[in-house]
Amino acid sequence: MRETAVIIGASSGLGKSLAYVLAANGINTLLAARNQRDLEAIANDLSIRFNIESKPVQLDLEKVGKEESLQIINECFNHFSEI
Repeated sequence: MRETAVIIGASSGLGKSLAYVLAANGINTLLAARNQRDLEAIANDLSIRFNIESKPVQLDLEKVGKEESLQIINECFNHFSEI
């Protein structure tokens, strides 16, 4: 089973760069950021380019409360058995 990394802020800058480095090393990615469209494009590119599984999750940490945080964490574990 492959390792999986959760990357917050994955749609640009350091987060996006980290996603590409991890995917190039065969690590599945769960990408989180505000812009769903950018995340989907990056996740698709990573999956095709590096033959890994990449899941985009729209997330705005400024607007997320405790319940939403738990829901996101559960979604992560439901999609990837190990993170």
